Amino acid sequence: PAAMPGGARLWCDLEAEERARLLAAGGDLLRRFWLADRERFGCAIPPVPRGRALARGAVLSITREALFAQCRLALATAVDALSGALETVMSRCDTPLRVVVSGEAARWHEFQSAVRRTCGDLPVHLAPRPESFAARGAALAVAEEHLGTKGSL
Repeated sequence: PAAMPGGARLWCDLEAEERARLLAAGGDLLRRFWLADRERFGCAIPPVPRGRALARGAVLSITREALFAQCRLALATAVDALSGALETVMSRCDTPLRVVVSGEAARWHEFQSAVRRTCGDLPVHLAPRPESFAARGAALAVAEEHLGTKGSL
């Protein structure tokens, strides 16, 4: 609330229980957004001009530091998951693997670097716009090649 005009006063006027509920809602929002499968979301949280309310009622101001902490946590979680998946797949697969990074993750330089470190010598293909025909086609071609099946994305 401090990010909006009169927000500090609004925050002070809230009862402790209301503050706790608001903070919990903000924490839940961050967890759902950063730690869930981001490919399911059609859009990211947009940059909001100072003082503009996203919804009726109080506005929760999430600090830049908190947001980046969640980004780092999501990055570490994603890379750990990828590393575990690669170990499992490589132990069962005789053919060479390729890694396709698609969607929002393909635009995130820090994630690209982490994936390349994790994957070692495996080729990493970036498909930043999975909604585009070319990216969908590339991901599908890789899946068909390694699974030996036809499918759809």
